[in-house]
Amino acid sequence: MIIGSKTLHAEELEQELTTEPRIPTTEELESQLAAKQKQLDLLKSEMDKAKKETEKTKQDLNKQARTLQDKNEEILAQLDKKNKEALQLQEELAKVQEQLFEVQKMVENPHLSQWLRSKAEFLKTYVDPYLLEAIENTKNQLSSTNYLSTQVVDHLRDNLEMKLQKTPVKKFSPIMAGILSYGVVLVPLGLSFYGIFRLSSRISLKHYILIGSLVIATLHIFFALISLFTRQDALTYLQQANENNFIFLQLIMGVLYIAYCGLLIVGLSSTENRRDLFMLLIIFLCYFMLGLYYREIVWRPTMRKDIIRSSIWSHLTCSLFTTMLLVALASVLKSYKQGERHIATSIRDLENGFFNKEARKGDKIQ
Repeated sequence: MIIGSKTLHAEELEQELTTEPRIPTTEELESQLAAKQKQLDLLKSEMDKAKKETEKTKQDLNKQARTLQDKNEEILAQLDKKNKEALQLQEELAKVQEQLFEVQKMVENPHLSQWLRSKAEFLKTYVDPYLLEAIENTKNQLSSTNYLSTQVVDHLRDNLEMKLQKTPVKKFSPIMAGILSYGVVLVPLGLSFYGIFRLSSRISLKHYILIGSLVIATLHIFFALISLFTRQDALTYLQQANENNFIFLQLIMGVLYIAYCGLLIVGLSSTENRRDLFMLLIIFLCYFMLGLYYREIVWRPTMRKDIIRSSIWSHLTCSLFTTMLLVALASVLKSYKQGERHIATSIRDLENGFFNKEARKGDKIQ
């Protein structure tokens, strides 16, 4: 039996080996592909459905949080009201105790029974035996609601802290931070002096006024460029890079600003032309208002070691404003210089005419 079963199994294996493997047709492959595609579509639809359900649950949770917060506020208001009522009742009870003490002294009074009935009516009206139980129930409700509201508030606070987190600023070495902080003022100042020295060998008060206006305009242009390249406020960037250097930088800028305002005042006092005087007065008032704005936005928060609240647009606006003032001041000084040249040429013409006249008289006498 065992030998026969082995022979049968060997024959079956031989038949399986002799038979060729069956290759599926294209129709079968397409049907299998269509089935797989249907399964994929079903999976996609289930995923979309799951996403919609999660969004719906999020909305429901937000609604529940808002309702819990409203309930918490209502329960807090009720608790305040109950506390006020309890205080009033305590005051009333204190008054009643005083009155009962007086009653003990008035035992021999014939109208005592009638008076006691009136006081009993008073106590029934103002003393509620269920008040303590109501306060305890309200306290329990407030504790549970307060726990849920604190969880919701903590979650919202964490999200807000993540959104309001400051942009990290790259920390420089002390030398690099000092070069960056002081270079913002010293580079425009050096370029302005170099340009004026190249244009004129002799520097007068007009040139110093022009240098100050050029430094202020260049400084605000530098701030605007730094804000555009770093994509954040330039002053905040410099303050976070090195706060001590930034404070000293603001002190230097304050001294330079006061010196420049003094130069403008001297220029106003030495100007005789009314038109130039009026233009210089307007320019002085504009720079004075700009200094007040800078003091409120930058200087005071810096001295208090607070964060500066300015923007890129404010630096762009200040750069355009100071550039316009620079152009106006240059036009005023140019007209003033032309007037001096005109006066000098007229004096020279008068002297030449006088000398020519004297020479003609001498020729006639000879």
